[in-house]
Order: sequence, then structure tokens, then C-alpha cells
Amino acid sequence: MSSAFIFVIFLIIILAAVLSYLLIIRKRHIQKEIDWSQYFTKDQQNYFLTLIHKYFNNKNIDIIIQKGAVAVKEKNGLMGLDNLVRVCHKKDRNKWEEIITEHFDLLCSALKKEDKLISELADFSRAKDFLAVRIFPSDYLDSVGNETKRNLIYRKDLEGTITTLVFDLPSSIRTVTVKDTIDWEKSTGELFKQALANIFKKHPPEMAEIDLTSNIKATAFQGENVLTASHILCLHEYRKCIGIYGSLVAIPHRHILICFPIEDVSIIDAINSLIAMVQNMHKEGPGSISPNIYWYYKGLFTHLPYFIWKEHMDFCPPQEFVNLLNIIVDKDDEK
Repeated sequence: MSSAFIFVIFLIIILAAVLSYLLIIRKRHIQKEIDWSQYFTKDQQNYFLTLIHKYFNNKNIDIIIQKGAVAVKEKNGLMGLDNLVRVCHKKDRNKWEEIITEHFDLLCSALKKEDKLISELADFSRAKDFLAVRIFPSDYLDSVGNETKRNLIYRKDLEGTITTLVFDLPSSIRTVTVKDTIDWEKSTGELFKQALANIFKKHPPEMAEIDLTSNIKATAFQGENVLTASHILCLHEYRKCIGIYGSLVAIPHRHILICFPIEDVSIIDAINSLIAMVQNMHKEGPGSISPNIYWYYKGLFTHLPYFIWKEHMDFCPPQEFVNLLNIIVDKDDEK
């Protein structure tokens, strides 16, 4: 079978993915969360945010509310609002102020204790167990000030994202700054290695099979922890999730990693369904990271680009991946 003929067949199959995408598959075996703002009407949302600003204004604390979290100015770290929104959603509106006050009183008390802990982290022997990595979309760099950007410690592992070094503290996630590491005398590589080892050890994800099609399954790494998607950088530790030819992987949002081992021609149908699934999950969030699909092979991540227009999708993998598909199809023909 010629490579040209195989490629034509492949294009025909890929076009079928357009139908899958337009249907926007809703029923999946993954527990999806809704972005906090979707719990409220616009009026309710404004009232909820007003109460939060009122709480911090009364304490003379300057904050910014962005992307579903409270950031205290001139301090690292975010206080997520997801859980608070769910609680208020179930209660009468006249109870919200009391709920918000109690929530942040407890959280601020915990953060004060963490401030004491932070002061001890100049000693690397103390700090190393709190290191972790968190993956953000690459445009995260555009949302922070120049000063913050200069002090971030990050690298680029997956196209369209950045991998940041963070402190995984008891009550919050705080970014590790260049200043924090001055006395550690460790290379950036050593810090990320320690951080990834901590992720693998301290935050094991829930792993479950999910249906891509009626007879093709993938593995979902899921969890409430906001660092769950970071397990994509520990994939070498999950050998059963890596096929003969590597794996298709995606991290549409912070609470999930999807992995499909590449073994045979089922890869073609898997791509179709995975694109539709990842697009939908990235859109819904929470904590959206990337709609990209990656090919993980021999420790490297290769971006597999696709472009969706109004009624058309183009899948444009690099030649190396096309060559792999041809090899897989040829081997299937020989059976």
C-alpha cells in the first residue's frame, strides 16, 4: 500500500472528526466541574464579588479577583473561590456574608501560619519537600506584571504552556521566585527534578478508563488537586500508559490528564474522538490549560496541530507522526 494512498484514507477519516466535533459530545465518564461563575446570575455574581471585596476592605487588604481566585497584592499565591461558590449556591443569599466571613477568617489564619513557614524555606533542606510544578497556558505570562514575570522560575515542556515552579503549601499554592532560591545553591534542573518527584509521591491521581469510542478506551488521571495535570511530566513513571509507539496525551484543564497508548490502527479513531473531547473539556474547565494534543514518545512531547474552522477541521501532524501512521497501517495490512 503506497504512502500517498494511506494518507488519503487518513484525511477521509479525519474529516469524520468534524461531525464528532459539531455534536460536542457531552456524556463522558469523567466527572466535570462547572466554572464558579456559572452557578450565579450576573446580579448574584456581582453581589458575591462585592461581599468578598467588602471582607478584605474591612481588613485593609488590597486584592485582585481574577480567573476565579483571590490574589493579595504584593504577595504570591491565590485563594480559589470554587468551593466557596458551591457552598453559597446552596444557601440563601442573606447567609452569604456570614459564610464568606467564616471561610476567609479560617483561610487567612492558615495563611498567616504559612507565612511563618515561608520564612523557613530559605533553607533548602526545609524547602525541598514543598516544591512542586504547576502548568499554565503560555498566555499566563501576559496576565502578570513585568516584575512578576522576571521573578518567575519556569520552563517550556509542552507547546502552548509553561511549567512553573511552586510551593505546595498546606493551604495554598505559591510561586517560587528567583529571590526564594538565592541561598539554595541548586540548578534549575535540580529544582524541577525534585518538584516532579514530589508531585508523583504526594499527589497520586485517581486513574480510570474512559470511552473514546464504543470499543476504544483511554486512561484519565483525575483529581481535585490543582496539580493533577502536572502528572503529564511524570508519564515515564506510568509505564502501562505508554504504548509501543508512545502515547497520545492531553491536559485540557488542571484536574485531568488523558492518555491513550499507541499500539495499532485504533490510533486513527482515537485521534478523532480525543480532539472533540479535549476541545469540549478545555472550554468547560475549570482551570483550562490547553486544547492541544501531544504525542509522547521516548521522553519527548510533540505537538500534533489541528485547526477548526466553522465547518471544517485540518489535522496537520509533523511528518514524523505521519510516518508512524504509515508504519502502523502497513503492519496491520500484514496481519
